[in-house]
Amino acid sequence: MRPVLALDLATRTGWTYRPPNGLVRSGFVQLPSDMVGRLQVAEEWLAERLAPLAFSKGDLVYEGGVSRFHQPFRIACHIEAVLLMTAATWGIPPERIHEVAPKTVKKHATGKGNATKAEVLAAVNERHGLQLTDDNVADSRALLDYWLDREAG
Repeated sequence: MRPVLALDLATRTGWTYRPPNGLVRSGFVQLPSDMVGRLQVAEEWLAERLAPLAFSKGDLVYEGGVSRFHQPFRIACHIEAVLLMTAATWGIPPERIHEVAPKTVKKHATGKGNATKAEVLAAVNERHGLQLTDDNVADSRALLDYWLDREAG
């Protein structure tokens, strides 16, 4: 089974990892609010997550930004730059790095591309029998679901 790391990039980055054994794990990392601290912590945290992915030839999937005019988008762009740099450092080739639009993830999870974070959270919990409370973690899990379903054809 090919491993996949799915990331919802934000100051509070949600992550879901399916390793080769198939036992899915999820969580989040809270990044500092100042830009320099955020980039340093993001780089360290991503290096820890990407090392096993690099050696197991897995896929890295992340949710792209939504609006170029809002601060959350700018923060996600900063984190995305660190993500791509760290992936290159670990030798993860571009063909194993995939950006997915938020509307695509929302539509897959709920049936509508303009779903709210609460609706995605509810859909993920229902699909997997979970009791997630963090919408960033739910978004990363929905992203993993989308990617695995897409790969399954």
